[in-house]
Amino acid sequence: MESDFPIRGNPPRVRIRDLWYEPLAEALIASHEGKTEKLKNPHPLGSLARLSWLIGRLGGWDGYHGHGYKPAGPKTIANGLRRFEAVRQGWTLKNMGLP
Repeated sequence: MESDFPIRGNPPRVRIRDLWYEPLAEALIASHEGKTEKLKNPHPLGSLARLSWLIGRLGGWDGYHGHGYKPAGPKTIANGLRRFEAVRQGWTLKNMGLP
């Protein structure tokens, strides 16, 4: 059986630009970035890493790279995904054109 993913090398890049909720993600990123350069999302526009950074922030990760920095863990990511899904549902309803 042949796989779509190579066994060695880099997996294919997933771009949120291909997903319909990129405008929502960018709006949320803008509201969750800090004022300092250290608290800005460092990932390129449209990348999965950029969306992951947002999910971590929504889950409660502080984003600091100092004082014992740890990336967002599974519980934080799960909380962020639940929060993102709730916001996405509201955003979808808003954009449905209901009166």
